[in-house]
Amino acid sequence: MLHSGIMYNLGAIGLGHWVKRLHHVLEKGNKMKLLKAVALKTYEERKDELESYGIAKDRYFNVNSDGKIPTGFFRDIDVVQIASHNKFHFNQLLQCLSNRKLTIVEKTLAVNRDEFNQVMENNKF
Repeated sequence: MLHSGIMYNLGAIGLGHWVKRLHHVLEKGNKMKLLKAVALKTYEERKDELESYGIAKDRYFNVNSDGKIPTGFFRDIDVVQIASHNKFHFNQLLQCLSNRKLTIVEKTLAVNRDEFNQVMENNKF
């Protein structure tokens, strides 16, 4: 549960336009700080963007083509914003929930009814 008066660390999975918009809002003094990110491209390919968010190389993680999130990403993170490709949302959401992270999914949390039901049945909200 989030409490007022506390700064929360946010981790972004994917660095599309949703994260750019979110970062713009966070800069206005919100109670969250964008601390880490994970995406497909290398740090060097995204260096300018990541530096503009204040994310150093040691707080950026790569995923491979299966979208699995490295365990180190979850350390020191309170909230996760999933803004990756839709096909990764289901598995990434389950990873975040299994790491006990409050998770926001930018669009769809599953791409079919079976995946949706599995999330709802196995995670009591």
